[in-house]
Amino acid sequence: MLRWLSSRWTAPTPADVDIVPCCSLDLTSRAVIITFSFVFHAQLDVDILRQALFQAVEQKIPRAGARLVYRNGQYEWHIPKQFSAERPPARFTHAQLDAPLSAFNFPPSGGDMTQPCVADGNHEHLFKDSNVPKSLSDLLRPGTPALHVHVCTLPDATLIGVTSTHALMDAHGMRALLVAWTAAVNGSLDAVPAMPRTFDPLADIAVATVPTSRPVGEPMRFFPHSSFFTKVRFLVSYIWKAFHVGEERRKLVRFPKTWLAEQKRLCMDELSIRGTKEYVGTVDVLLAWLYKTVYTHRKDATLVRIKTVVNVRRLLPTFFAQPYLNNAATWTEASLPASVIASQPVLETALAIRRSIDSYVSPSSVSTLQQEMAWSAQFAGVGLKLMLPYLPGEEMLIASSWRSAGLQEVDFLGAAGGKSAKAVFAFPSLSEKGWLSMEGVGTLCCETDDAMWLSFTLREDAWTRIPRDGGLAFA
Repeated sequence: MLRWLSSRWTAPTPADVDIVPCCSLDLTSRAVIITFSFVFHAQLDVDILRQALFQAVEQKIPRAGARLVYRNGQYEWHIPKQFSAERPPARFTHAQLDAPLSAFNFPPSGGDMTQPCVADGNHEHLFKDSNVPKSLSDLLRPGTPALHVHVCTLPDATLIGVTSTHALMDAHGMRALLVAWTAAVNGSLDAVPAMPRTFDPLADIAVATVPTSRPVGEPMRFFPHSSFFTKVRFLVSYIWKAFHVGEERRKLVRFPKTWLAEQKRLCMDELSIRGTKEYVGTVDVLLAWLYKTVYTHRKDATLVRIKTVVNVRRLLPTFFAQPYLNNAATWTEASLPASVIASQPVLETALAIRRSIDSYVSPSSVSTLQQEMAWSAQFAGVGLKLMLPYLPGEEMLIASSWRSAGLQEVDFLGAAGGKSAKAVFAFPSLSEKGWLSMEGVGTLCCETDDAMWLSFTLREDAWTRIPRDGGLAFA
């Protein structure tokens, strides 16, 4: 209601901030409040962490110190021209606990299990303080920093949680922030390239791109054309599901590397027998196996749209020459009936996923992607018009990867007395997701010495069904 009323008059432009409209890719996930959670097997100096974070934001990524504002009918990033104690680059909190990390039975280990297993990741409270924003409304309160960082110090470990609206950054944006932060910690901040305050690559793409026609009703790939009545049906079913379907649960799934290597070997051996030059990656096999396990009971022909998130920065490098904090991701799609996912070999689903990715990132598709980004630039501040990721009666699976962003590669050694201090475990948690359903959403969030870890969300009844079907083990 307040946002509706605020759009009835024109609010003046503040003189003490730089203003950048939220790009259309940011606004899709603005209601999602996400915490990037990291575990370090070292005691990190909290004062060094705080000072370095503020220094990195002020000098290299001032967008991270912005306030999210809804003004004159659009969402904007308001970046203070001068940060101060009254207007800090971020809200930084610290807690100290006497218990060692092992007392929390975290990170989960999976024990000696040699097959994939599920572990509850119910440790979010260690990575955020009680006053962390829990909703978009919390972040829209005047003067509230978009970035909230909580450090929890244990006798043998340090836990860091970075919380904000997902509109502020994606995984590769988080990487840009961590690179600047660790450089400041390690005394090498001058060597890090800066993100200009008003950097807007989508607007640059729109200026540089000669308009060409896209298929009617399909301005972006993998958003199926839908009529007004189809959209109404979708919204009604979506809202009904939010209130009447079982509660969603996010869990961590552990995939032993030795098991994964064997599964991939079996797939590659079969491809070799076929005499084809096609290949599948380890993550393709991991996802295909998980999807087969989740859908193993399905006999119906419901179309399932399998989407894989792709980083736009590496596909359009000319327009992303500087670090970019905000969202720059789209997705590929492979569509299969539920019964086919359940019945066909893992290799076939893995191939479908790999083919969709290879087709999307091929040089011949770059011009199409540039056209799509240019088209979406017109919705800065207000978000894309309603486009459906799938049609009524269909289902969707989405997979993204922190592994490709290298979040565990950055080193806080300057805060650990000169000893290497890289995150040994990482995972996401959500304080709020608005109306968005997270069912079927997975993030390859962490890699340990012996396993890969996927954060995956299903309805409670779907999780309880899996043991009966004999798929995943539960640690």
